[in-house]
Amino acid sequence: GIARAAERRPLSRLWLQAPADVRAARVAGRTGDESEATVEVALAQSEPSSLEGWTVIDANRPSDQVVDDVARRLSGIATG
Repeated sequence: GIARAAERRPLSRLWLQAPADVRAARVAGRTGDESEATVEVALAQSEPSSLEGWTVIDANRPSDQVVDDVARRLSGIATG
């Protein structure tokens, strides 16, 4: 998984990017998790002025696909 792949690599800066309405819907659908984020927090988040040095990952797709993408990148199979 992601944790195991991360143990073998130096710091990787990954930016998961999704439209505001997708982020808000995901936060609204959470139940019983530890996050204190609210829909308002999700909508207030914005992209930084520069993503230089970051690998941008399309998070506007099913979560299992995003997790697989992140795991591949951390294990060095895919490059960003």
